[in-house]
Amino acid sequence: MIPFPVRYAELNAVYGKTLGHGVSSLAVVGPEPGCGVSTLAHALARRGAAGGNKTLLVDVSMANPSVGPALGLAAVDWRPGDESAVSSIVALGDTGLSALAAPRSIVGAWAFRDGDALRRQVVTWLEHFDRVVMDPSPLNRKNQQNIPSEMVCAACEGTVLVAQPGRTSESSVLEAADRLRSAGANILGGVLNDQYMPPLAEELCRETYRLERWFPELMAALRLVIRRSKLLGQEI
Repeated sequence: MIPFPVRYAELNAVYGKTLGHGVSSLAVVGPEPGCGVSTLAHALARRGAAGGNKTLLVDVSMANPSVGPALGLAAVDWRPGDESAVSSIVALGDTGLSALAAPRSIVGAWAFRDGDALRRQVVTWLEHFDRVVMDPSPLNRKNQQNIPSEMVCAACEGTVLVAQPGRTSESSVLEAADRLRSAGANILGGVLNDQYMPPLAEELCRETYRLERWFPELMAALRLVIRRSKLLGQEI
């Protein structure tokens, strides 16, 4: 999970259509691992807290918990409907942001697979917080050790589906969307994580080095022109 400033325009655009638009509970989920879900969930939660909303970030990714480790929180034994789901919450200083690390184990804890129990737990959290952000496991990676992500999403007021162009296939996104709809989740929209799709200017500058050996001065001048171009500097 790579934290980034809450002032980013792209982040504020997502926030403005979700938590900033009155959505009280939000799930951020991806079809496959590596889409940047935890980074976005953490950023949205921080943005909510920065806006004056007491915000809870919940890590329910058993497959690859990252929020807890990134914040220095160890896994704890908690389950929906139990007092532990509240007492295990950790306030992160005086930022207005709190976090609940992923449960250490869900063996025998059927409440994690009960949509109604999950919904009731979200309602309970909202008695203590203004906003709740959930970070579940990838939708298309299912095994007995995972909390069903579609149920987590259905327990929230809205869901944001994150994909990474070039790494997330169209079929994977469609499968994930079908899972969400079948579970009754409210898909608010999608986010394309273009971390591995650099601006055209960077790609063009990289190509100039192929001719650096023969035309060093010309290539240096060309790179300067490319980097000064506002059009080429736009992300694609």
